[in-house]
Amino acid sequence: MLLLVVGFWGLRYFINANIQRFTAAEPQQFEAASLPDAELKQLQQRLTDFGRALGQTNAPAQVSMTGPELNAVLATEPATAKWKDIVRVRLQGDQVRGEISLPLEAASKVWFLGGLAGRHLNANLNLRVAVTNGALTAQIVGADVRGVPLPQPFVDEIQRQAPWREWQENPEVRKLTERLGWLRIEDGQLKLGNRAAQP
Repeated sequence: MLLLVVGFWGLRYFINANIQRFTAAEPQQFEAASLPDAELKQLQQRLTDFGRALGQTNAPAQVSMTGPELNAVLATEPATAKWKDIVRVRLQGDQVRGEISLPLEAASKVWFLGGLAGRHLNANLNLRVAVTNGALTAQIVGADVRGVPLPQPFVDEIQRQAPWREWQENPEVRKLTERLGWLRIEDGQLKLGNRAAQP
C-alpha cells in the first residue's frame, strides 16, 4: 500500500512538473491570417475554378497555395474558421510546419490532469500531410515547445484534438479529397491535383 501511495504521488508530481514545463497560462498570439481583398478574391476564384474542374470527368485540375494563402483560406472558410486563432501553417521547401495554441480545458476533466485547467499547449509541429485513398491525412512527426521535444502524451493530445480530424469528417472536404489524385509540398507551396493533371 505504501508503495502504491508513493508511486501515485510520484506520478502526480511528474505530471504537474510537465504541465508547468510544457504548457502556458496564455494562448499564443498569431499574426492575422489575412490577405488584401484583391488577393483573397483572386485566391477564392482560383479555388472555385479548381473545384469546378474537379467535377468534370477527365478534365485536368491543379492548384497551388503558399503558406499565407492556405492560412487565409483556413481563416475564412466556414468549415475551418473557428481554428483561425489556434493553428498556423508554414510551408518550407517540402516540409509542413505548424504552430498550434491548443486549449487544454477538455483534457483537464480527467481526474489526474486537473492542473491543465486554463492552460494552453503552444507548440511547434512537423507534419506529414497526404491524400490517401481519397482522404486527407496529417500525422505529427515531431513536436516541441521552445525547442524541447514534447513528451508523447502531449503529442497524443494534439493529435486527438487536432483540427484536421474534424476536416477529414467534414462532408464538403471529404467530397473534395475524394476527387484528388495527389498532394505535394514543393518549393514552399501546397500543390493539389487530380489524376488527369498528374505531375
